[in-house]
Amino acid sequence: MKRDPQFGPMIMVGLGGIYIEALHDISFGIAPISEEEAEQMIQELQASDLLEGVRGEDHSMEAVKEAIIKLGELSLNHEEIQEIDINPLILKKDKAYVADIEMKMD
Repeated sequence: MKRDPQFGPMIMVGLGGIYIEALHDISFGIAPISEEEAEQMIQELQASDLLEGVRGEDHSMEAVKEAIIKLGELSLNHEEIQEIDINPLILKKDKAYVADIEMKMD
């Protein structure tokens, strides 16, 4: 999330690593993010199939959507937060876990 002076909290979603650096595979939304908008942001990613799991992995798309929605809510409720970088968000069967987070406060 990065707070834009004109639009407010901008939520950026991507798979991280080479997907963002080499392929520029990212999607943007403006908080608040609805469930439908979160799903659309995920589907806009070229590598969105990886979020659904491959080779028998079982990831919860609901957990990813919930993380996007909650990040938007957090950014709206705390205007002192200027940026939030979550990398990685670890996906398990029915949950998403934040492994590392960086926040810039005003």
